[in-house]
Amino acid sequence: MHPTEGDLRAYTDHDLSEAEQGWIKAHLARCTECQQQAAQLRQRALWAHTRLALLAPAHPPLSARAARARLAAYSNQDKESRLMKTLPFARQYRPLWSGLAVAAMLLIALMFPPVRALAADFLSLFRVQRIEVVEVNPGNLPERMGSTAQVEQMFANNVHVETRGEQAEADSGSAASTLAGFAVRLPAQATDAPQIEVQEGAHVTLDIDLPRARLLLNELGHSDIVLPDSLDGQQVMIDIPQAVTATYGGCRETEDGPDLSDKCVVLVQLPSPTVSAPPELDLKQMGAAFMQLMGMSEEEATRFSQRVDWSTTLVVPIPSNGTDYREVQVDGVPGTLIEQMVDEGEPGYLLLWVRDGIVYALTGAESADEALTIANSLE
Repeated sequence: MHPTEGDLRAYTDHDLSEAEQGWIKAHLARCTECQQQAAQLRQRALWAHTRLALLAPAHPPLSARAARARLAAYSNQDKESRLMKTLPFARQYRPLWSGLAVAAMLLIALMFPPVRALAADFLSLFRVQRIEVVEVNPGNLPERMGSTAQVEQMFANNVHVETRGEQAEADSGSAASTLAGFAVRLPAQATDAPQIEVQEGAHVTLDIDLPRARLLLNELGHSDIVLPDSLDGQQVMIDIPQAVTATYGGCRETEDGPDLSDKCVVLVQLPSPTVSAPPELDLKQMGAAFMQLMGMSEEEATRFSQRVDWSTTLVVPIPSNGTDYREVQVDGVPGTLIEQMVDEGEPGYLLLWVRDGIVYALTGAESADEALTIANSLE
């Protein structure tokens, strides 16, 4: 006996009793025909849900004057602003290049760029050993990238976060080391005592919902990417260790964190996050798709994806306008120095490097020379 289409639809919507849900679940485990029918129903329901979500207003209607003002303000510059807000250079990420910021970056990365398969069995492992910056053109970002709220809603039930450790203040580097579980290094060059805070770590689990993932790729114009059926129900696991933030200078607190225009310097350090993921993906292809979403042409994205070792490299896209970067030697290892103009025309920098399995990020509003001097004095 097979369940009816109405039964399968009710099962998909979780509208049945616990006993009925259990019976259909057991039946689907052994009936290929009903599995296919249930998958089609889920796909249809998700398609309708996505269309309705995109049509639903997120805020009350604007007045005509406000609407005209918003339309006039929407330009390539606005696209660049939206891109910058997703990067570590954004003010809200300057002091937070720690657990949650890295988690956000890695979750975004895992949706599209590859984590190269290292294991022959079930899982592949990603560990940050180097950071590579790539320039992208914000004007090429697809309009669909603006619907992040709908994307988040689509996958909200598939992401589970378990915090590790506790957020706490520390009065010294040694105290922070004890709390965070790794050797914290602080700059000897600093002229004042830092405010040190240990951030929570996290274990993040992403359950792969294949119909949703395929629909999202299709909506973003990448229906050519083939996701094997075996991915459905598998998990991506992200482990973010506790991070330590040290703040120096006259840092005025804002809702986005310390205001770097106050000559504030922030150093964040944490052991490399690790990511485990199923190896069945066409990894280079997905990496190229991600870089196209970040504004690269198809040819540029393919070339970039082919040369990057995705198992060890954290890729950080930055706008090609108003931002400059260069490779530097810092703390005895290669690093990347990103410079841009921040609020009120003051220069700002973000220095990124990895040493002995620890990821470091140093931000400030002074010169690049200051960044290198501080970073080279860590002890």
